[in-house]
Amino acid sequence: MNNLANCGETKYLQCGVSSGLFSSLDRIISIGWHCVNKLYKVERKEGARSNLLLFTLNGNGEVKINGKSYKAEPGTVIVIPMHQPHLYKTGPDSDWEFYWCHYYGENSMKCTTDITRGQRHLFVFGTERISQIFDSYINNRRVKERREIFNSEWLRNILVLCLKKTVENDYSPLVLAVIRSIEDNDFNRFSLDLLAEKLHYSKEHIVREFSRQTQTTPYHYWLLLQLERSCVELTQSELSIGEIANMYGLGTASNYSKQFSKYMKISPLEYRKMHVFVHN
Repeated sequence: MNNLANCGETKYLQCGVSSGLFSSLDRIISIGWHCVNKLYKVERKEGARSNLLLFTLNGNGEVKINGKSYKAEPGTVIVIPMHQPHLYKTGPDSDWEFYWCHYYGENSMKCTTDITRGQRHLFVFGTERISQIFDSYINNRRVKERREIFNSEWLRNILVLCLKKTVENDYSPLVLAVIRSIEDNDFNRFSLDLLAEKLHYSKEHIVREFSRQTQTTPYHYWLLLQLERSCVELTQSELSIGEIANMYGLGTASNYSKQFSKYMKISPLEYRKMHVFVHN
């Protein structure tokens, strides 16, 4: 492993020792951000003692897991199970900016095993979604006990997103294009007309194929994603419910509250109270 002082910029957050109060929770061992140059290289011939996630924001990296090579490009997530030999380094063409997370726990280990079954290690997301997920962690400060619960919930959400990606091999290029357009936040307010124009398919064909392959509609997929994203503002900002609704294209405060309560099984205000955080 290189001296990071010579490799670029880094931000590191050590999660610390468990309080011991919650034996059932998975743990984030450490998490951070790197923007590194061509000198950066990490090799673990015996693997790591924890599972590892690498989320690429900009540039590219080269990753090798058990001798198999993967290219870490913007919007990709690479999952490396514990004890698996691996190497990762900056690619030859540019610096590499990425988030990383070491984690451990019985539940997360089972999920990681499911995710990487059949040598699946690389998954494609939108860079905006990755940034939002990690920013929600790094910018949050909670008292110790609350943070352990938040850590486990945050980790589970990421692993479930990766698990969902494992079934996308069964999706057609059209459905994958719809998913990526929605996840990359191409349309703040959902518009089937704009989606059809961008993808050069009729609205009817898009809805029919998407529904057939995913058992939901493009609008419903977008709605649930926007509700999920809005949770960040509920927990990290002092914006009003109406302002958050407008930010995520969800109409009035009343409509947003109604949709949030329907799908999240709790009102936005109740969610905000349950996820109170401590400012620096």
